[in-house]
This record gives sequence, C-alpha cells and structure tokens, in this order.
Amino acid sequence: MDPPETPESALRIWYTHLWAPKVDLIGDIAGKEPFIIHGESLIRYCLEESPANFQDGFQLLHAVYFVERFLSNFQKRGCDFDIVFFRNLRDLCVPYQSGFEYKYQLARTVIIKHLQRHARKCAENGARASVLEFDLLSSTEFEEYLQGLPIHFVLCHDGIESDDVKDTVALRYTIRRLISRGKNVAVINALEWKSSKAYAPLLSRSPAPLRPVPVKKERDSPFTPLFDPKDNLVQPLSTEYQDLTVRERLGIAACLSLLRVQEDGLINGQYLDMQEKVQAFLLHLAVLKHCTLLERQHWVGSQRCHSHPEDTEFLRQVIEMSWALLEKDEWMTKLNVADENWDLFDAIDGSLFHFILETLRASKWLPDPIIQTWRHLWSVFCSGADGNFSEQLPKLIYSEDEPLLRDSNGVQVSALPFSHPVLNDFLQDIKLKESQGIQDKSSKAVFEDLHHWHNTKPLLPTRKIEQLGFFARKKKTNAFGQHRGIFCESDKCKGKTP
Repeated sequence: MDPPETPESALRIWYTHLWAPKVDLIGDIAGKEPFIIHGESLIRYCLEESPANFQDGFQLLHAVYFVERFLSNFQKRGCDFDIVFFRNLRDLCVPYQSGFEYKYQLARTVIIKHLQRHARKCAENGARASVLEFDLLSSTEFEEYLQGLPIHFVLCHDGIESDDVKDTVALRYTIRRLISRGKNVAVINALEWKSSKAYAPLLSRSPAPLRPVPVKKERDSPFTPLFDPKDNLVQPLSTEYQDLTVRERLGIAACLSLLRVQEDGLINGQYLDMQEKVQAFLLHLAVLKHCTLLERQHWVGSQRCHSHPEDTEFLRQVIEMSWALLEKDEWMTKLNVADENWDLFDAIDGSLFHFILETLRASKWLPDPIIQTWRHLWSVFCSGADGNFSEQLPKLIYSEDEPLLRDSNGVQVSALPFSHPVLNDFLQDIKLKESQGIQDKSSKAVFEDLHHWHNTKPLLPTRKIEQLGFFARKKKTNAFGQHRGIFCESDKCKGKTP
C-alpha cells in the first residue's frame, strides 16, 4: 500500500507537470513594460552562480557587486523592473548547504538599503524604479501594489530538484501563489543571456485561483537572531558625527551596543579582551577607508591567518548587532549622507579583520593616515563608553625586517633610493626597502650598432619567379597567338565599309 500523499509531494507533482517554454523575456514578453524580481531569489541565485567567501571571511562587498552586475544586465537592455523582498521569506536568500546564515541576513539587509538609495536617486532624475520590502506575500500592502502596476511577470527561483531541500518547497509554493494571483513567473536560475535577449522558462498564469496547499513552513537555514532590533540596548550613536561615514557610524554603534548587552563579561572583568577586539575592529574600519582592494589582497591574500574561536564569535556578534541596527528604520531614514560618505556596501571585511587582529597583537607598523583615522574612531567610541576604556592605543612598531608591502606571491617589494626636495614631503609615509642598482655590462651592446650598412639584409625576402617548363611555355605561346589573331581580325573589320 502506497503512503498517503503529503502536501509537499503534491506540490512537487504539480510543479513537474507545468509547461514552461523558454522565451525571450525582453523581446517577447516585457519589452519596456514593468516586471518584478523577487529579492530573495535574486540574492540566492547571484551567490550560487558567483559564490562570495562567507565561510572563512565575510566578503560583503563581493556579494553586493554580484547582485549589481546581474541587475545591470537588465538595465543595459532598457528594462523597467521593481525588486520586491518579503520579511517572512528572508531565509530563502541563503544558498543550499551554505551555513553562516547570519552573514547572508546582513548582506540581504545591506543590499536592500543600498538598492533603495540607488532607486531614490533614479526617481530624482525622473526614472521609475522601486525596491520594496513587505511583511508577507499575502499582505494587503503587496496586494495593493500589484493592483496599481501592470506586472508582466515575476522572476523567481524554483529551488533544487531534491526531496531533502526544504527551501525548494517554499520557493515553489511562492510560485504557486503568484500564478494563482494571475501573474506569469519566469525561472531566474535557468536564465540565459544571449546578445540583447534574456531567455528563461516561463510559467503561465492560472485563469482561476488555485487550491491552497498547506505545506510546512520549514527552511534549510533558519535565522534566529542573537539580538532584537526593538531592544532598547540596541541604539545608534547619540551624537551625529558629520565627519564619519555610514560604515564608521554603524561599526562604532554596533560595538557600543554590544558593550551594553554583554554586562556579564564586563562585571567579570573581561572587558580588556573586549577592548583588544574592538580596537582591532575599528582599525579594520580605518584600513577599509584608506586601502584599495588590491592592497587588501596584498596584505591578506599571502598572509591569511587562522582565526581563533573567540575572535570568530566576536565578529559574529558584531555582524548580528549591525543587522539589528540596520533593521531600525527610524535610524536609516534620519541619515542624510552625501555620496562620498556612503560606504555601507563595504561595511565589514571578515578576512581583513582577522588579519588586522593578528597585526595588532604583533604590534606591526601601519601607515600614519590609517593610525590617525584609528585614533579618531577610538576617541568617538570611548566618548560613548562612559569612561570604561582608556583613550590610549597600543603602539605599533616599525621593523625593517617586516616590510608592509608585498606582491601577490609574497615577494618583498623594494625600490631604488629616491630623493627630491619637492616630493619628499608627499612620499615620507611610504616605507620600502632600498635596493642597490646593478648594471649589466652587456647592456650597451643593445643600443650600439656594430654592423656595416653594406651587410644589412632586406626586411622582406625577394620574390622568386617560378620558371615554366617546356610544355607550359608552348601552351602559353599558343594561347597568346590565338588571342593576337582574334585581335587582328577585329581591326580589319573596323576598316571595311558596308
């Protein structure tokens, strides 16, 4: 006797029987008309196709870049689309068997805030663009949004063909709900770009509402936050510092809020260990401000260190506290930040934090601009910590045996001695090991011509004329004679009169 059919298996059977022809979404369906991209499906697909390092480190900037690169493909083709997120489906942004769901949740929130800022700038220039977040798929706000905009299709993820993947059930249940509402659904994880076209399977809308399927609301990577955004201890900076960027305000506010909620650690006298990690995190923010991506690769790539469990736990708490602060809408709406101070898309670099923490413990030297920014961030943090920390920072010692700059292969970078009265003030912060120049004795022969001009050879070889054989010459002579006879006959005809 067969086991009874479950709602999950019924949903899977229903989906496998759907007809989904592959069509050009731009030329055949939407054109210049609006459509919707499901936000959680967008993040899940982008991080599946180009996975950022969320395990050992936390490459938040890479995740934002992958999403922007995908959306730019539609934007370059002149498409009109909105991006819609749902809070009850936020767990679906985590790819299957990825783990570290708290990192994906911060990435999701940062991507939403970053895209919303871009959409507001587009609206100021007259373009129509929206990045929205609703509580539920069945909410009244989302229903009113659908009624006010003629949507041609919704771009969604349909999961992985496996009975063990719980997210697949939730994704296909979302697709069923959209089809039941009379919306076409295109599968984002089967999208193919070809020239100016975008091909994807299209699931046609249902002419009548479908019967609801009571599936279980289970996820593969459920997110249980450590901190409640509504907690009074989770607070932004009480004073607005105009010289701080969004990343610096968020980082300092996260460390101060973390200090408030960890009262047991402070009572037991463990805030000194907390002090070292906070100093390292603020130093990591200073490095993010002054260093390029290439310099980060030079520092971290060849000297990647193994993190300690307590360091990883501190970074997790900072990430989750940052997520809780960003979920406070009243703080984000009050921010009036210029474009040059908007760096939320690069808020945290996990690999760089662990490297800076080891650098701080070894008291290795860093350039003066980074140290000056570090001191300013630490003074702002101490002003909000109610005197629990000293404003004195550990001294970093410069050593000739430990050069700061290395190339991608770990080879020491050196340069010839250089001095100029005009440039010395600008180059005084650059510390490189001096190398002695060695001149090759044979280098002069490269620029000295020791050959006489009579002995020069031509650049192009002379063309050798092929000699014809006896029969070939005879054939050529006969052909020339016949052609000449025809020519003479035509001349005689011209001289006759009719």
